[in-house]
Amino acid sequence: MAGRTALLLAYAARYRRKKGEVRLMGAAAAPHHTAERLLSDRFARGEIDETEFETRRAALRRN
Repeated sequence: MAGRTALLLAYAARYRRKKGEVRLMGAAAAPHHTAERLLSDRFARGEIDETEFETRRAALRRN
């Protein structure tokens, strides 16, 4: 289980780097970046599976 969690965390971190997410102290993130980050975090914690992650991410990107 620990190995899976580590893998999911690494995937979520790599995903954020690919998206070019920049964190600035005191700067508010764009709403969809925040939503995608929360979604990635839920996936990394194992709260949602890959299918749900991909479906919800696609929905966020459509809007």
